[in-house]
Amino acid sequence: ALFCMATSILATAAIDVGQTSLLKFFAKANFETGLRKLAFALRAFPHKNRKTGTTEQNFEKGSVSKQAMDQAKQTAIRIMQADMFGDVLHQLKRGNPIKKGPYRKLNLFIDKQGIIRCMGRLNNLLEPKIKNDPIFVHGKHPFIESFIRYKHHHSNCASKQYTLHKVRQEVHGPSLTVTVNKIVRECNACRVLRARPYTYPPPLLPKARLAAERPFAVCGVDYSGPHQVKHGRGTRKVWIALFTCMVSRAVHLEIAPDSSGEAFLRVLQSLSWKMGTPKVLLSDNATNFAWTNRVLKEFQGEKQVQDELAIKGIEWKFTPPYAPWFGAVFERMVGILKKELVKLIGHSVISHFELTAYLAEIQGVINNRPLVKIGTEEVLTPNNILTGRNYNNNDVLNVIDPSQILEEALTVRKELPRLFTETAKRCTIFWQKFQQQYLEHIKFSNIPAAVGDSALKPKTGDLVIIHSHDPRLQWRK
Repeated sequence: ALFCMATSILATAAIDVGQTSLLKFFAKANFETGLRKLAFALRAFPHKNRKTGTTEQNFEKGSVSKQAMDQAKQTAIRIMQADMFGDVLHQLKRGNPIKKGPYRKLNLFIDKQGIIRCMGRLNNLLEPKIKNDPIFVHGKHPFIESFIRYKHHHSNCASKQYTLHKVRQEVHGPSLTVTVNKIVRECNACRVLRARPYTYPPPLLPKARLAAERPFAVCGVDYSGPHQVKHGRGTRKVWIALFTCMVSRAVHLEIAPDSSGEAFLRVLQSLSWKMGTPKVLLSDNATNFAWTNRVLKEFQGEKQVQDELAIKGIEWKFTPPYAPWFGAVFERMVGILKKELVKLIGHSVISHFELTAYLAEIQGVINNRPLVKIGTEEVLTPNNILTGRNYNNNDVLNVIDPSQILEEALTVRKELPRLFTETAKRCTIFWQKFQQQYLEHIKFSNIPAAVGDSALKPKTGDLVIIHSHDPRLQWRK
């Protein structure tokens, strides 16, 4: 008898201490398991019903009935409310309505089971009143956290808003939104489905973009097209070869009649005569430029192309397939070229001669674009290194006297040695500006933003999912 009395006292203490006891049932178990454990605990230590005076022992051995589960729910709710809202419960039991504090607008009351509820404004509904009067809870209690986790999983891992909607159909109180966001964020099933790849570390600028080389000594090559041009009464396809200087970001555009290696050699020869023979050619190897990649690889594999490049001392390199930033310079130029073409011709089909003229105009516009933020000084453009000055072909307001131009031309002819010296000085000034303005400008500004990628940095020991081309649920974990 003494042993049974001591056991009953310990059991009553274990159930009545509040949050600490409920942690034992709901902290490491799911909602259903926690309720079942609590129901078994209540069955193991029966208590008297205050209304009837009888001892409740109507539990079947080895199973939990609906009555036992309902009693476990009500017991857990009462313990939670006594633990989190002790002052509110004390006032309501004394018959005093809550008129002050953050809960004064909720119209709290105690129902027949001794549970605090919030009185809603939908009592005229034909549905049971219990749906209009949600249970008053606190979102940071372990019992409510387990309940929210149960709702989230049984809603097929729904979103935050949907989970919160299902939760508020039954309960209401502080910190529910915070807890729902936390549980959805920490759900392992949801994390697998919404996991984003780690962001690549910011790459260093390649040496080719920092070397003080002549224009197009190191350049990237890419193809745009095919484009339709008029040919007799019909049309034919042409391609635009775009060479981008890796140092000055200047571009050179040439029209290729087809995608053969011989046509590419003609285009490369035209570049060599106009801008000088390049030392290094870079081309893209990304899978999203599959056609260009295939064509350029075919060029590189042809014996005629290899012999020509070997004679001229040109080294051809492909960028790595999973490092798109290596070719970002000339890929961006292709996008600018297409945009400028749309501005000029739209969807019209023009002749080969008109396309050549338009490409010359586009090349001038691209090479005259500012490389840094515009300030009070002369802005730095690719034309500074190509021609030593910026072009202004749209000078409308200034009126120029033709006789003055002829006089200045005759004067300049007599001072060619001095002009040559000044040109060398201007070249030196350009490289100084290049280092002071352009390199400082791109030091941090061109680091790719983490759009679609995780801002977290991987650490040794992290559990990760290996990204592959298979469906997401088949990725290795």
